Amino acid sequence: MRFGISTLSQAIGAKAIEKNIIDKNIGHIKRLYKIKRGLMIEAIDEFFPKGIWRSSPGGWFYVWVKLNKDIDADETLKLSSKCGVLFTLGKRFCINQGLCKDTMRLSFSNPSEDSIKMGIQILGDILCSNMKTPCY
Repeated sequence: MRFGISTLSQAIGAKAIEKNIIDKNIGHIKRLYKIKRGLMIEAIDEFFPKGIWRSSPGGWFYVWVKLNKDIDADETLKLSSKCGVLFTLGKRFCINQGLCKDTMRLSFSNPSEDSIKMGIQILGDILCSNMKTPCY
């Protein structure tokens, strides 16, 4: 499993910085990310089971989610990947991975708005089928 940004994306980003494209468009880019962030948060609140925790990011491209301790994010990823929905396991960022088996990092920077909503709904359906708590 690969993490991070591809070499091609890095080269494109470097050229955009060199040509001052980023500075010219930063306001527009920030507005787009704010919309995507809001859409992901709204979709999580609507489709995920009640009782999970999610972050409210203020300056990065991810929403962190802590599930019910009985839900294994590895198993959720196996099921969601069959539906074309991928996320990063939160345990990849924990010193004690056992404490983070029920966490996920969801990115809103690259997917389209439609993909965000559809992906979160698919994840919500998977999570709700594995929990005994009320769902949306």
